[in-house]
Amino acid sequence: MQLCCTKKVLDYLKVQPEAVEFVDPLFSWHVNMFILCRKKALLLVNDLSRYPILLFGIKKADVRNFNELILNSISMQLTGAGFGQARVAEYISRSGNVSILKTHNRAVLSHCSQMAFLAGYEVEDLFFDELLQPVFSERAASLIYKIETGNGRDYYRPRDLMAEGLGLLVR
Repeated sequence: MQLCCTKKVLDYLKVQPEAVEFVDPLFSWHVNMFILCRKKALLLVNDLSRYPILLFGIKKADVRNFNELILNSISMQLTGAGFGQARVAEYISRSGNVSILKTHNRAVLSHCSQMAFLAGYEVEDLFFDELLQPVFSERAASLIYKIETGNGRDYYRPRDLMAEGLGLLVR
């Protein structure tokens, strides 16, 4: 699995990005950090489907095991969203080792910015005592976005594209 981090995230984690070739966009996530209600938030956005996962209230102690935190968050969110335990387990097992890279796709970064902006308006639905924010993630994943796919540009829901990607893994 590839985590393409913004400069702000790389500086916060105090890591150097690896020089690795890019893999299947289904296994690649862009990670952005922003301030929401005076707390740090991490937003993960899948490169293929633009499926968002919001982690709210990040602290230094949380990022000591950053790779494990991200894998657990992705697994919990996808399972909680109803994608099925078997599909999510297959996705996590096929994702491979976690590698941290620089961002490379401006379109995905644009979606990160849009979803961070949307999170500012969804403050009343945030769980201030939990790290993972499933309500926001599901609400943002059910909105329609203009996403460029292999068939050209079209309008999709990130939830539908993620379900399609996970469905292809199990077959």
